[in-house]
Amino acid sequence: MNAPRQVPKRRIVTRRPWKWHRRRGFGIADCRGTAAVEFALLLPVFISIVVGLIEISRVMYTSHSLDFAVREATRYAIVRSATSTAPATTSSIQDVVTTRGTALDPTELTVTVSYAPNNAPGS
Repeated sequence: MNAPRQVPKRRIVTRRPWKWHRRRGFGIADCRGTAAVEFALLLPVFISIVVGLIEISRVMYTSHSLDFAVREATRYAIVRSATSTAPATTSSIQDVVTTRGTALDPTELTVTVSYAPNNAPGS
């Protein structure tokens, strides 16, 4: 009688090209420092995006602050029209804009008051 034939166990071999290159001495053997290079390439892009978002947010905040100040000055001028007992003057309207604009520098702010068609009663 013949003994049952022994089947050798198969080894599952995973390919690791970096080890193959390292053993044989061909090309790219060392992968160390790859993360540092990728970080150095992407860091300026990431910082630029973050700084850009901060600047856009600052501009939007200033724009909203200016809109609010102009809206309040318009309301002040409407409530104190030419027919009221204490009508609004150009300087009082300018003061409202400079005090209500929290994100605005009053020294760099130019306020021009104009009436359409004029500041006469009923206009």
